[in-house]
Amino acid sequence: MPTPARTSLDEIVMAGRMILDAEGLDAVTMQRVGAAVGVRAPSLYKRVRDRDALVRLIAADVLADLGARVDAASTGDDPATDLRAIGHAFRAWAREHPGAYALVFSRLPAAWDPASE
Repeated sequence: MPTPARTSLDEIVMAGRMILDAEGLDAVTMQRVGAAVGVRAPSLYKRVRDRDALVRLIAADVLADLGARVDAASTGDDPATDLRAIGHAFRAWAREHPGAYALVFSRLPAAWDPASE
């Protein structure tokens, strides 16, 4: 009988995002993420191939979050009002998620591009 899963991919990505925003990208390691979800780092490899794959998953989640925030700010009624609302929503998101902002708006290795897989 296989051992039960102790964590999910969603929990791993969320833990990575929390570490990213609190301490920056360099702190997002397999060991740190594993500790945050309550497993040892080697157990993460059952769900995530390597750190590059983990960073890609986090970046994809960050982009989806940002996209949802921007979409929610737009009403479609008045372009000028929407532009201001989108700008305010974007700025609020960037302040709430400084590590995520740095991840998606920095020049990064191609291996971390969420579109690469």
